[in-house]
Amino acid sequence: MSQRGVGSGLRVAAWVLVPLGLVLALGNIGYFLTHYQGAIVMSEAMEPTYRPGERLAIERIDAGEIRRGDVVLVHVPDRYQGRPGPAAGHRDGRRSRGVRRK
Repeated sequence: MSQRGVGSGLRVAAWVLVPLGLVLALGNIGYFLTHYQGAIVMSEAMEPTYRPGERLAIERIDAGEIRRGDVVLVHVPDRYQGRPGPAAGHRDGRRSRGVRRK
């Protein structure tokens, strides 16, 4: 009967565990990339919690899942960011439904 060396068991374990670890790591990276978005803080509006230039991982959730202390990011359509649009309106009455009043 042949006698095995001490290192042969470690070699077999390495051949099994290293590929398994790589598959798990790639699976976690894939899950993260498909379920989360990235954002960069652009202004001081979120200080002191987040500083300008910090990177955030954003998860999309339903409104019912929001809890106290959560940071909520809202997408603002172009028509509300000072660009003219069909439903833009101002309180002073200068613009109403995209038509300028004189």
